[in-house]
Amino acid sequence: MYKINKSSREVEVECKFCKEKIVFTLPENVGENKNYPFPYRFVHGEPYHSVTVYLDKQLNIRSTEFGDSLSISCEILHNCGDEGKLGTPEFKDQVLKSWITGFITTINVFTKDREEILNRVGRILGDKYAKHFNSKDVQGIIDEFQEFWKSNDFGFVRNITKKDDQILFDIVDNLEVYYLPNMYRKLCFLTNGFLKVVIEKNLGITVSIMELQCTANGDPQCRFSMKWD
Repeated sequence: MYKINKSSREVEVECKFCKEKIVFTLPENVGENKNYPFPYRFVHGEPYHSVTVYLDKQLNIRSTEFGDSLSISCEILHNCGDEGKLGTPEFKDQVLKSWITGFITTINVFTKDREEILNRVGRILGDKYAKHFNSKDVQGIIDEFQEFWKSNDFGFVRNITKKDDQILFDIVDNLEVYYLPNMYRKLCFLTNGFLKVVIEKNLGITVSIMELQCTANGDPQCRFSMKWD
């Protein structure tokens, strides 16, 4: 069962996977430059799965489709990092393929839960690659993180500054937002999730990471502040 309020662009769909009534709002420009009928995908649930509505030019729903594409992508991410060594071509290729798979899947659906989806992909990757970090303190992990990001072509970690229980650092050309235009938002959620899991899993402490600047927000670099207990 499904219905749409054309004035508010609010869609209600009963999901056949989770058996819940899903409500989401289509963006204002949803019908621009489309070939009709066109698909609009909304991701929800745990584990993540999707509902796709096919819309015509008048925003009538012609049909629906349900899939677990994000769950499949997460399985790929869970299996990455089991072979190869840090810095080898095999390892780099595996990381990039998994990263790109997770990123493209989420960026294309662009839901209101974008932060949680990207952060979750980062947490999965962090959980898999934490074993490649050997330092026993936060400063050492950040130094290894700097080399990890560079060696796998994810970006350049610079200007690392430690003050009391806080570390500030920049990432230049961060892969997560490198290809995005100015979207007037801070969007490095995947990076945040990755580093948080690596530190907490290896050191057994709780850290909070905040993005202060982001190139997707028009800033010259992505700047992070990290604190811990």
